[in-house]
Amino acid sequence: MPRDPQTANEEDWWRAIIVPFGQHEGTTLGELPKNTLFGFWANYEPREYKGRIKDSDETFREALDDAGEHYKFKTPED
Repeated sequence: MPRDPQTANEEDWWRAIIVPFGQHEGTTLGELPKNTLFGFWANYEPREYKGRIKDSDETFREALDDAGEHYKFKTPED
């Protein structure tokens, strides 16, 4: 998933990334409540399938990392 060129602020590219699974499937990360976004950020890990990780899964993780930086999310260990 490439970064969305329509995103006004390149730092906020992650807001246009769509959740690819679960109850929030089809929702952009920018539309999620902050606590739900935190849950994805804290718990989502791309998984290998047939020996590799899909590019879209890696992009979703990168988007979550950028969202976490934006909101300054911290784990209990931080």
